[in-house]
Amino acid sequence: MVNIDEIKAEKAVARRWFDKVINQRNLNAIDDIYAVDYVHHGPGGVDMCDLEVIKSFAAKILAASDDRHAVVNQQIAEDNLVVTRFTSTGHHTGPFNGVKATGKIWTTEGIVISRIENGKIAEDWEITHQSGF
Repeated sequence: MVNIDEIKAEKAVARRWFDKVINQRNLNAIDDIYAVDYVHHGPGGVDMCDLEVIKSFAAKILAASDDRHAVVNQQIAEDNLVVTRFTSTGHHTGPFNGVKATGKIWTTEGIVISRIENGKIAEDWEITHQSGF
């Protein structure tokens, strides 16, 4: 039988990156969101496996867009997996991945599948599309 409270809790864990880190600009929340042995799979394969790397990546995003805001558009959960479709938007006000600030609206749309273990994200598979900068 499906435990609705457990599904809601796992969705809430997957949503914390967007709410706490991006919207509230709280890098310290990363310690509460991700497992110590977290693994991120992006389009190029495994690219983040350490909480300090995640913090550095988040800091770069926030430094490059001082008004960045994320919206969770949809979530679906099954077993210990949560699929989140999101949109993140802000002005491109600082350098990011070698691209100088343009001042234009910078939008990232994506889908991330998060594996939740012991109340934290243990693994993500993510694909994104960026436009506007």
